[in-house]
Amino acid sequence: MTESRLKENPKWLLFTQSDLNETQDALYWTLFWTFQALDVYTTYEGLKCEGVEEKNPLFPDEPKLLQIILTKAILLSPIIYLGDLHHIRDFMSATTGTAVVNNAHIIYQNCN
Repeated sequence: MTESRLKENPKWLLFTQSDLNETQDALYWTLFWTFQALDVYTTYEGLKCEGVEEKNPLFPDEPKLLQIILTKAILLSPIIYLGDLHHIRDFMSATTGTAVVNNAHIIYQNCN
């Protein structure tokens, strides 16, 4: 039935596969940037808590906010520049999402 409707009127479907792919891609980029921002925020807030120090070997024990942001920008620039590295973007989103959950747990344990 769908095939016959499409033959009669190719615009019968509300969304095409490419529309869905673009929407999905936009969602993944939104999640990627949201996780990056949350990682910076939770890292910075967590470091304000007594006894909490940064464990990332790229940073000193108590990095400044600007150091965190600049390091992220430098490390993420290849993904942004190349753009079509979706598998790396998705892996980074999952990894950063895990870091955000860990940071939130540390804040909950040490700042309350």
